[in-house]
Amino acid sequence: MKLIIAEKPSLGRTIADALGGGRKGNGCIHCDNWTITWAFGHMYEQAMPDSYLAENVPTTQKGTKVWRLEDLPIIPKRWILNPRGDAKQQLTIIAGLLKNATEVTNAGDPDREGQLLIDEILLEMGWNGPTQRVWLQDLTQNGIRRAFKQIRSNKDYKGLYEAAVSRSRCDWLLGMNVTRAFTLCYQKAGGDGVISVGRVQTPTLNLIVERDRQIENFVPLPYYTIKTLFDHENGIITTQWVPSEDDSDPDGRCLKKSVAEQVCAKIKGQSGTIRSASRKKKRESAPLPFSLSALQTIANSRWGYGAQQVLDAAQKLYEEHKLTTYPRTDCGFLASGQHADANNILNAIGEANPQLVKHVDPSRKSKAFNDSKVTAHTGIIPTAKRPDVSRLSTIERNLYGLIARHYVAQFLPDHE
Repeated sequence: MKLIIAEKPSLGRTIADALGGGRKGNGCIHCDNWTITWAFGHMYEQAMPDSYLAENVPTTQKGTKVWRLEDLPIIPKRWILNPRGDAKQQLTIIAGLLKNATEVTNAGDPDREGQLLIDEILLEMGWNGPTQRVWLQDLTQNGIRRAFKQIRSNKDYKGLYEAAVSRSRCDWLLGMNVTRAFTLCYQKAGGDGVISVGRVQTPTLNLIVERDRQIENFVPLPYYTIKTLFDHENGIITTQWVPSEDDSDPDGRCLKKSVAEQVCAKIKGQSGTIRSASRKKKRESAPLPFSLSALQTIANSRWGYGAQQVLDAAQKLYEEHKLTTYPRTDCGFLASGQHADANNILNAIGEANPQLVKHVDPSRKSKAFNDSKVTAHTGIIPTAKRPDVSRLSTIERNLYGLIARHYVAQFLPDHE
């Protein structure tokens, strides 16, 4: 039996629909040549420090071991993973399926955490049989079938797994040890409570504090600009005074009101002379498809959406509606092979908005199609599924519109 392990039930059902012939089982779906089961995100969690401390460490009334500076740092010689309480039943199902499996396919999300959470299930259960990896960036049925045709050995993604393990263990070592050290020192100085430290939360807290201090200590600094209007035979010309180095600060601003007033008095009612003029023709190429951060930035400036709102909506466009590709990407470039999908994607966009694709040239290949610039993921683009905008929420509709427009722009002439 060939076994596919998806990251979540919804993805398992989507894969089954694409492969066809599925019938529901207990925590799985049986297809003609495959059985598909799933995780619920991370099924295991790191053991707490008590698991690594000596048996003679005193315990509290709650039964946990007392925090002591002499026990730090806690560095596990062998890392322990414990099944999450709500995952035990599904883990039992997966273990039973693995007993009859001849081959396993890791169908975790196409990122390092997706790689980790399936790999750690296989490692904890002692699986050492043939293992493949399917990289699902497009959850339309055609996209899934294409991904299964391009399936690779799971060994090719070992580096991704090791990166995720390193991240997880680094978080644990920093959080567990430094939180205990800071808390014990704080309490020794008379403080009360826990001083929580984390790889992400502590630098983020520092950014917030530093910004708050900048705002609190900000002193307004007035500066002066002079703009003038001149009548010309070709129309009115607006000009702006550029202060000399002696009269300006390092940012080129005039801080002396008296100097600005003198200039105003000197030029009032006077004529000016155009000593030179130049005209340049400029070309502007299409903006790249979106990375997640770029999408969040524009969506915030346009509609005020928060970063998490944008991520949640983009995830639904990818996972539920299957209208866009994988959203958690830091790259705006596309693989050159994706250009072959242009006709189908543009046709799907055009069915919903014919005017948007009226002037496109599908044969055009913009700078976005560049294999050397692609990282683990490509930019976020539409899929070849026709959008039914009536089924989308306002934020989903707005985001899809942005993503579609940036994709369409790749097939339009440069702006001049």
